Amino acid sequence: MKVGFCTNVFSDEELWPALAALREMGYDGVELWDSHLKNADLAQLGEYLAGLGLEVMQICPYFNVTGTQDELTTTIETAREYINIAKKLSCKHIRVFTGSVSSRDATPPIYRQAVKALQEMCAMNRSEGLFLVLETHEGSLMDTGPATLRLLQDVDAGNLKVNLQIPLDGGREDVYQSVALLGKHTIHIHAHNWIGSWPNFTFLEAGDYSFKQFLLALREQGFDGTDSVEHGYHSGFSPLEIARREVAYLKQFKIPCHTAQE
Repeated sequence: MKVGFCTNVFSDEELWPALAALREMGYDGVELWDSHLKNADLAQLGEYLAGLGLEVMQICPYFNVTGTQDELTTTIETAREYINIAKKLSCKHIRVFTGSVSSRDATPPIYRQAVKALQEMCAMNRSEGLFLVLETHEGSLMDTGPATLRLLQDVDAGNLKVNLQIPLDGGREDVYQSVALLGKHTIHIHAHNWIGSWPNFTFLEAGDYSFKQFLLALREQGFDGTDSVEHGYHSGFSPLEIARREVAYLKQFKIPCHTAQE
């Protein structure tokens, strides 16, 4: 499993120094947020990342397949754009949100629209060797394990996978139930832990559930994908302080992170 860090905590001005710092700490790659890609010189950014030895593990646009026809048209156009961005950055994973309609609130016509749109988006990138990766998230069609599994089955595309971000169902779904349902479909995870309730974030080793046991359970399901530390903004610590502590913790699992000397 490779370990990365999400860039959603960095401004455009902070990004490049932060990338160098993350590489020096031992991260294998980064998850690049939408805001860092919209106006970027992609050739220059790709060259810089390659020089550092940082992989682009996932890019994170915002899609809406449960909205109006205009929003749907924009989403399809955005998908084409991000397929090109992914190719330019040698990235294989494109994060997918479905919009702001929950699985409980999606009417049959809206759900069918979403399935059809995802099928179209998957068909766009099938020949490119890319994966669309559904991020499990409250307020989306992937807000519970069963809802996410149903969506995967109904779209029925080999290049549609899961970015597992727990907790699901507002914390009511057991972490290990989520793993049992979705582990074999998961190729990327957002690593989080919390105290009390989401999103009262803390370090991976210090929260309400055992991240180690969660990771072991995923491995039992065959997971050997990428792991992005996405909680770089909890109180009391700078993003780079959090990054340094988390990569040191994750290395204890003998995950093959690089070191600055390699």
